[in-house]
Amino acid sequence: MKNWNNKLCTLMQINDDGFPEHEVNEGDELSTRDGEVWVVSQGVGEPPHKPSSTGRVWVHQSGTDFGESFFPGVFGCKWVES
Repeated sequence: MKNWNNKLCTLMQINDDGFPEHEVNEGDELSTRDGEVWVVSQGVGEPPHKPSSTGRVWVHQSGTDFGESFFPGVFGCKWVES
């Protein structure tokens, strides 16, 4: 997917040092800081649409149709230009 600057982006899990650790894909489980577990939905999310945006991550609760979108930082993630 492309961001506001028309550059390809990948959603990445960020390590404790602030560096990308691994790519986030559909079906991956992500935990919030509060310990809630969510599953990454089809399409993964939406990269930043303007310079001040962090983008969104599309998730649902396991075993339900209840879907939400969150800022990537909720899960320790970040959209990284490829």
